[in-house]
Amino acid sequence: MKLFFFGTLMDPHVVSMVTGLSPNEIVLKPAFIRNFLCKYAKGASFPVLVPTNEDVPLVEGRLFETDSEEILARLDRYEGNLYYPEMLTVLLPTGEPVKARVYLANWDRLSATDEDWTYEKWKHRRDTVVIVGTYTYTSAA
Repeated sequence: MKLFFFGTLMDPHVVSMVTGLSPNEIVLKPAFIRNFLCKYAKGASFPVLVPTNEDVPLVEGRLFETDSEEILARLDRYEGNLYYPEMLTVLLPTGEPVKARVYLANWDRLSATDEDWTYEKWKHRRDTVVIVGTYTYTSAA
């Protein structure tokens, strides 16, 4: 199954901690999704995809593939009840469309700010709470 990551899971170290795979086993390929804005979740360091009908740039993310039910279950636990998975069309850098599982915000539990979230900005300030929290999560799983 293909999965589209647009937030903290764009970081191979976070993917490693969540999935239990070694960083050498993780292949994250560039991909994009249209008709969304990537914004900070209110009160958090992670993003949400906000649907839009406006003509906006594509949201950059990473495509990850796995056939492991255990890895899918670990990703579902990591996203918790803040997100739900949905199959959507994402684009490869060539423009080729592919179906991928995308974790969308559960708007009953999350809201978005007006601030754009980018991987570069997050990586620059590398939120220690996310990394430590992910490690704690995977150690308890």
